[in-house]
Amino acid sequence: MKTIGVIGGSTTFATEEYYKAINHGIRQRLGGHHTAEIIINSMDFAKSAHFVENGLWEEGSEFLHGKALSLQRAGADFIICVSNTWHRCADQFMNGIDIPLLHIVDPTAKAIAEGGYKKVALLGTMVTMSEPFLKERFEQFGLEIVVPTADAQSVINTIIFEELSKGEVREESRKVSRGCG
Repeated sequence: MKTIGVIGGSTTFATEEYYKAINHGIRQRLGGHHTAEIIINSMDFAKSAHFVENGLWEEGSEFLHGKALSLQRAGADFIICVSNTWHRCADQFMNGIDIPLLHIVDPTAKAIAEGGYKKVALLGTMVTMSEPFLKERFEQFGLEIVVPTADAQSVINTIIFEELSKGEVREESRKVSRGCG
């Protein structure tokens, strides 16, 4: 079994969901008492948010490069990053790392295509929705990506940073998010 290196902490809740989903998949595939071999290097969300909110991509990339390097040194066979937003500079933070990054879009796009979908909504932080880095990669898989209006993107971004990052999910926010795609 390969050892998965996880760059986590882009909220503790996202990292927790990845951990659960990976182990659920291993149990489904291998049965018995099997669990995944995972190394998590978690970042302080406040630091991550500071980099994102202030457009400090170079500093953030250097920070994440250190996370990736420590996962490599710890014995990970490949890396996943639980943050859609930080994939904006994946090439930069993986520069000089000798193990691969499993890009967040690749398995997602494969699952979308296998489900027979051709057009999907992309929701996430303002950066994720407004910049082309994920949309263009999805399009390489033949998918059409739609994003909400700029006003709706702002609302969703606020929900992510003010609610979801704190583990809160308000019913009103669910309704707003459902209407944005």
